[in-house]
Amino acid sequence: MFLGLKFCKTKLIFIFQLIILMVGIILGKGREVNQYAAMLVSCIFFITSCYLWLKNRSVYSKYVSRGMFFCFLGDLILAKFIPGGIAFGGSAFAIAHILFIIAYVKTIKEKNGSVFNSGFYISAAIYYIVLISLWSLKFKDMPSAGILKFGSLVYGICITTMAAMAVSLYKNQKQYLKVAIGAVFFMFSDSFVIISETTTIAYSSIIIWTTYIIALYGIIYHNNIKTFDK
Repeated sequence: MFLGLKFCKTKLIFIFQLIILMVGIILGKGREVNQYAAMLVSCIFFITSCYLWLKNRSVYSKYVSRGMFFCFLGDLILAKFIPGGIAFGGSAFAIAHILFIIAYVKTIKEKNGSVFNSGFYISAAIYYIVLISLWSLKFKDMPSAGILKFGSLVYGICITTMAAMAVSLYKNQKQYLKVAIGAVFFMFSDSFVIISETTTIAYSSIIIWTTYIIALYGIIYHNNIKTFDK
């Protein structure tokens, strides 16, 4: 029962974020997510990640909180609260993924686990095949895409590696299942971000933010429940 009460702390925060997202959709007249509501959701994720790090001082929370800083920064840039455009916004997220990778690797090594295991190789093969296929279909006939074409590939490599490493983490420690699932949702969300830059997709903002917060829920909240109420 005590563990259940601790779980409610995390659950309530996430429910609050979902409510903010719903309000943002209403303010966006059902077609998009209001930018201020979206930034508030992102800010809560960043603040919560910092709290978890200060509370338990785990190597996982340490690097995830740093990664969340760059996610929040990327959100601010892509929402045009800070100038920079998709190139700088994407760069911020790429740094975030690198920090997530460091969090996963260090967590695996803490328990003397295997970083490059069957989970990593199988998921990496699948994720990279999907990445190259989508990238080729999207940009092969767009020679004028320029930086976006090259940058999207580099970014894709960063996020697919992060997702594959999340599977490796789960393979070593089963309590990180939510992290592996969250990483997949992150790939899905960011695919829509890139595609929506060159193609008009109905309700893309809602799809992007819904999958994005599910992704961050898995990566940040996963099994950190025990850190609340200490």
